[in-house]
Amino acid sequence: MSQLNIDTIQNRSGGPVTLTKQSAAKSFVVYKSTTAPAIYNSQSLNVSSLTDQGTATTDINLTGAHSVSTYASSDSGGDGNTGYTTWINYTYMTSSVYRVITGNHLFSGVDTNYYSVQTFGDLA
Repeated sequence: MSQLNIDTIQNRSGGPVTLTKQSAAKSFVVYKSTTAPAIYNSQSLNVSSLTDQGTATTDINLTGAHSVSTYASSDSGGDGNTGYTTWINYTYMTSSVYRVITGNHLFSGVDTNYYSVQTFGDLA
């Protein structure tokens, strides 16, 4: 049996390798919005900051922009006792910012103790 041990893989010029026919999340963040929005335990990738836009509404600001202003996302939220519904308001979506809203089962805006969202697509 062969064994391959590698610490770092880089392209010929020392940058990141190109993945072909694969897609990875271009951003992710885990945060709470029950007080001022805060990222949990530094759990984020390509997120520069969160902006509180009022009850249940948070703008996610990206470090590196997507190549288009509408891109794929996936999310979840809740606290184990209360189910939440979540949605991204695409009318406020740009290549570098997207707005997330959390609510209860009646779609009334409610802050959450736990929220996770990730985006997919090409970066600029």
